[in-house]
Amino acid sequence: MTLINMNQYPCILKGQLRDLLTHSMTLMENLDLSERLILSALMLNFMTLCVVIYQARLNKRSLETTKQSMELSLKERYIENLPESNSIIFVNMKLTEWRENLIQIKPLLKKSMRRLDDKLIDLISKKGLVSPKGLVRKFYYNNASPWLSTMYITGAQYYYDCMAPITYLCNKQKPDYISGSLIERVADSIKHISELLCFIKDIVPESYLECPASVKDESFFDA
Repeated sequence: MTLINMNQYPCILKGQLRDLLTHSMTLMENLDLSERLILSALMLNFMTLCVVIYQARLNKRSLETTKQSMELSLKERYIENLPESNSIIFVNMKLTEWRENLIQIKPLLKKSMRRLDDKLIDLISKKGLVSPKGLVRKFYYNNASPWLSTMYITGAQYYYDCMAPITYLCNKQKPDYISGSLIERVADSIKHISELLCFIKDIVPESYLECPASVKDESFFDA
């Protein structure tokens, strides 16, 4: 019996499937009625399976094309709302600064948990934040595009979520506050802020941020 190549299904109807049917018809001439019915049913099921597989391949390609189109459309909308480079640079700088602060604090927390060093605990607690006020510069938040403002305020939320409880480390009434849960919270915030930075990097072309700014934009306009 002729083997069928599913990667070339459109050609099957013209070639291989036709050969299969010819061979099958020849074979059926030597069978009784019940055997012919069984063979016919098997052939019908096989052809139906071929059609289903081919349709699945078409649906997969269609979904991939739709996904690529949606991603391109989304990126185009972000580019259309691209803020001034100053806003991007500032937000990117703050997110990086917050992430680096958390990266530095994480090993100190682990060390404090092992040794319960009062001096080290006091040093860490001074790095904490009593209030979130001042973390976000209102000027950049209001003047940035909505998506960039969202990245900015989201990063601030993750950062404050770690820095607020750190201020209580020196409280002698809470000796168990240095725990794995706080270290895990810091690790999670580092991860999430890193994702925000990656998002900005994927959306904003590097050439845009690296563009020389020695001459003001107005200098390029015609009279």
